[in-house]
Amino acid sequence: MSILNIDDFIEKMKNKEVSTSPFEDIRNEAAQKKNYGRRIPFFKKEKETNYKLLPLKSIAFPFDPFSVEATDDYNETTNFRTEVSAETMMKAFKKYYNDNTEAKEKFMKKAKVTSWNTEQFDELTKEDIKVFAPFTVPYVFTLPLIHVNNKVVTGNPNGADYKIDIKRDEVGRIKEEWVDKEGEKHKTPKFVMNAMELASFFSSMALNQYNEWVRGEGANKTDDDKFKHKMSLMSASPISEDRPRNYLLAYAIDMGKNLTLEDTIKEMEPKDFAKHLVLVSYTSNVRTTVEGFKGTYASRDVYPGFYEIDVIVPDIEDKKERGQKTKWNNAEVKLSEYEDKAVLDTIRKGTSEYLDSIKDIDKIFLGSSYVNPYDAETHEALLRNLSETVDPSKLELTEKIVTRFGGLISDIWGSAAKNVLLAYGMGELKEGTEVTDKELNDARLEMSSVMADLNSDDGMDEIEIVEE
Repeated sequence: MSILNIDDFIEKMKNKEVSTSPFEDIRNEAAQKKNYGRRIPFFKKEKETNYKLLPLKSIAFPFDPFSVEATDDYNETTNFRTEVSAETMMKAFKKYYNDNTEAKEKFMKKAKVTSWNTEQFDELTKEDIKVFAPFTVPYVFTLPLIHVNNKVVTGNPNGADYKIDIKRDEVGRIKEEWVDKEGEKHKTPKFVMNAMELASFFSSMALNQYNEWVRGEGANKTDDDKFKHKMSLMSASPISEDRPRNYLLAYAIDMGKNLTLEDTIKEMEPKDFAKHLVLVSYTSNVRTTVEGFKGTYASRDVYPGFYEIDVIVPDIEDKKERGQKTKWNNAEVKLSEYEDKAVLDTIRKGTSEYLDSIKDIDKIFLGSSYVNPYDAETHEALLRNLSETVDPSKLELTEKIVTRFGGLISDIWGSAAKNVLLAYGMGELKEGTEVTDKELNDARLEMSSVMADLNSDDGMDEIEIVEE
């Protein structure tokens, strides 16, 4: 964004004429089919190829940056952020704080710095990057997904993921009603509440089995073995709890086999970066490397708009194995070290200007994700299949599970559950362990990480961005 437009941009942010929080919370760290005219392709790791990956940054303030105070609209849960590049956001607020001394002093206390030169707001320095670092996060979208592990319902032997609209409170409980940022009231559909109760039912049985195993033959197993056994039991459920699936927005540029960009970049203009914007599945390997810029490798966080990673893809035919053995490394040859500084200037200008030119990127992401919604028809099909193929008397039911889910059991299996419920009424079921909401929530998040790593390429086809 041209510095000539910064004042206008600041006024638009103050007057809420630009979005200052993500659409449908898909870029909320606490948490991300319609065709919107353009798509963002998913990063595909072609065998024996090396990429310079530039994960984009986003500025997220846990307060109103103009008053520098937490408000009902902008706080630790709902951050102030826009869709534009981190570079533009830094320039805008560097200028704003240069012009507003009182706000600058309050902001510096938030940033935990005692000095900050803001006079040259048309440029960004190492000091600026450090000042904004506490409020800099990876540009990540999040989709709330559930996994249906039923071939008959999904048509896929490995099941399928579905997007599900759920809002949870700070302790993980589903909100039956909520109000969105535009003040519109929403109510969680009954079939969604029922689906999540069903997921909790199967998760509770899996965790009860796990707890008994840990007290018995698993008592002397390693923590890794215990974790794998827990995830194995959880993954057998016909429907999962909702889990966040994260996607990182980045530029990916092919470096070929010689691990150099210089010749490629010299031929590029800022407008050429459009075709390099991708979504990267934010697996544990990618997350670890990116988060390293906040810790061990903080000294390498030298660019205002992005981080820098070298992606080394091995010559392996099998897609899943190739993905698992791909290396996400700190850059061996850093862009900042090129003798020809025009290379870095081209990249900085191209990455920020193209991102600034995109409108409604959150909606574009939703249009790029190609994940079907979990609807009432899918839910009814799953319930039908369970009632026809699962014998409730052969489930690992305990007294505590039936106490909590007796109504659900009766609704799904009807007369087929009569003997189980009768045994419960006569005290003939084993007591079992108490599975708490916290335990269910923790297992849900653990499964999220495991499933993301197992499905890092998503099996999606490349989609070209269609310019408007």
